[in-house]
Amino acid sequence: MANDQDILLQVNELVAEEQELRGKLQHHEIDESEEHRRLQGNVRKVFLKASFSREELVDEIRAAIEQHHSAETAGPAGSSTAPRA
Repeated sequence: MANDQDILLQVNELVAEEQELRGKLQHHEIDESEEHRRLQGNVRKVFLKASFSREELVDEIRAAIEQHHSAETAGPAGSSTAPRA
């Protein structure tokens, strides 16, 4: 079960993601439906994470960080030659 520090970390991550999505929306890198879809997905994850073990949370955080770094190195939306999932 998640402790207070885990929950605070999750909230801070969600706030950072929300700010990033708002910026992308303002710069027309994503549309409003994409922003809503990703925000709603994150809310569901928070509820689910309460039942994860510490190891599962660490694995998920690592995967999210790797995904974030991959997205940063790919450049702006549409500039990557690799297909997006």
